Amino acid sequence: VEACAWLASHGADVHATAKDNVNTFHWAVWGRNIATCEWALAAGVDPLAVNRWGCSAIHWAGAAGDVPLCKWLSKIPGMDFSQRNNQGHDGLKKASWNGHWELCEWLLQGAQ
Repeated sequence: VEACAWLASHGADVHATAKDNVNTFHWAVWGRNIATCEWALAAGVDPLAVNRWGCSAIHWAGAAGDVPLCKWLSKIPGMDFSQRNNQGHDGLKKASWNGHWELCEWLLQGAQ
């Protein structure tokens, strides 16, 4: 968070995207850092944005495999754990590919 705040205070564009339209919120989710996710939200970064491949924060969270992070994400209005990307993959598929069995179980229980 401190690095993000420092960069923003020195002119970094918090809305800039990396290759394939990956935004700051996606990176924070993939990094499994709720505090940075909160910072990105407060800075106005769209948590529901999708990248070039149709991947949302849900896909990044599935790849990261962090249940507490996913529980936190589930409180964001519009966050859809069944959302599929351009290849038809959802967060469960990403979690299973990466061997995140605890997250798979949570997602299969309805992401409660």
